Amino acid sequence: VARYSVLLLVSCIPFLNYATQVRGYCLNVFLASALMYFVFCKGRMRNIAVVMITFMLLYSMPSNMYLVIGMMAGFVFMRRFYDLLWVTLGTGIAFIAYSPLIPGIMSDPQLNAAGHFYTKTLTYTLPVVFHSFMSWRYLLIFPILLGIIVAIKKMRKEMVFLAFVLIIP
Repeated sequence: VARYSVLLLVSCIPFLNYATQVRGYCLNVFLASALMYFVFCKGRMRNIAVVMITFMLLYSMPSNMYLVIGMMAGFVFMRRFYDLLWVTLGTGIAFIAYSPLIPGIMSDPQLNAAGHFYTKTLTYTLPVVFHSFMSWRYLLIFPILLGIIVAIKKMRKEMVFLAFVLIIP
């Protein structure tokens, strides 16, 4: 029975689709976790690791820039400008490595925008997506705000930094 279950599982289309999509997210979570670890650890190779992991995080998926922007805001708040320098260096290297792909992305006809304010998106799609995303999840706002208030009251810099990383993106 176990062999037939495994054979059925690995040959079905929904499982293959899920496995393909999840692989990229697992990489992003791993790299983001590694970046957080190296930001707070002390060691000889720490700065090089922060630059390399920032590069890999941004090169693997450019939308991770939101996470990096949150980290940069946290560094500014904590006055850790030395760490801000290393993350900025990794971001710059990722931008240089990604720059040959930008003209191809900009000239792709499937990615052409419908203008700055496409009214169908603002009037129909955005409310539907917002309602689906926030359905009963708006209760999470209160514990998040409470955590931010406690972090600011205690002024533990690590807690405030993590609040910046989680809230800004």
